[in-house]
Amino acid sequence: MKIILKHTLSIAFVSLILISTSIYSQKPYESLKHIVNSFGSKTITDTLRPLSFISSDTLALYTALAGGYMCGTNAYQDIAKSQIYYIEDSLSYFVKGCALDIGNLQINDTSKHLTVKVYDLLGMGYNHEGLVFDSVPGNVLYSVNVPVTLLSNSAINYIHFPDDVWVKAGYAIGLDFSEFGTNQIGLMSTIDGAAQHRELAWEKLSNGQWHSMLSSWPFDGDMGIFSLIDGSTAGINAPNKKDFNVINVYPNPIYNSTLYISCKSVINETIADISVYDLRGISVYKNTFSLSNNEKVITVNLPTLKTGNYFLSIKTFNTNFITNITIL
Repeated sequence: MKIILKHTLSIAFVSLILISTSIYSQKPYESLKHIVNSFGSKTITDTLRPLSFISSDTLALYTALAGGYMCGTNAYQDIAKSQIYYIEDSLSYFVKGCALDIGNLQINDTSKHLTVKVYDLLGMGYNHEGLVFDSVPGNVLYSVNVPVTLLSNSAINYIHFPDDVWVKAGYAIGLDFSEFGTNQIGLMSTIDGAAQHRELAWEKLSNGQWHSMLSSWPFDGDMGIFSLIDGSTAGINAPNKKDFNVINVYPNPIYNSTLYISCKSVINETIADISVYDLRGISVYKNTFSLSNNEKVITVNLPTLKTGNYFLSIKTFNTNFITNITIL
């Protein structure tokens, strides 16, 4: 995706910007903590991915030299990270959720929530040349809080939004890290250089400014923040869209404590742990079911629960589906 620079500054002002932001372009990160073939153990499904994730299935978890993770929480107190998705040919579609590839998760306070946000691209930030872009994360179109107890670093986390988010032209999906400490969350990413200067990965610094990751560190890669979309609304058949699993939870709302889950596994046989959590992240139900590679409907008989909203987690060895359910 070619990024168009819509606003330029005078040479004098640009010089001041370069000087004032030079400290951000020097944030160092260490050599790889480890390199993994993420798709060998984690399966990305029903998502749009940055194109850099297609060229290689080797992903990395980078650590910040001062502490924490480059793509995550760190000692530089980055407020948020986000990944931009442009929409070609003036199309539009619904974003139904996101998928997160978390490489490390160390949170002892289980009462905490991770905030996922969908942004329009009407914000302003700085690219790797220190110039101002006006096609970066701006207004928050949608926000949802997910208890950290539902998240996993051994499986791709599929977070289905309670509401569809209509987007056009472009948008960003990001994570708010303002509630977390230095070493608590680290996202997987492509290796440095894989993004080919597309500058689709951005971060909000402690001063509230957005900078591309290529500007801040500099790091030329993309983060494991993927977009779950309803491609049928626009007839999308993009090369960076990957479909494997199909999952459907019904009825929702639930009237008689019986829940049906229609799913198709990507392997011949696997086990699924199905759990229900209240909005605080406290488990109120858990059971284990067997899945096959054919279409299968699982009947889940829930205990008597209070009327209200809950989180449903369906976790296999490589995927962790999280969605909201309502009990009437």
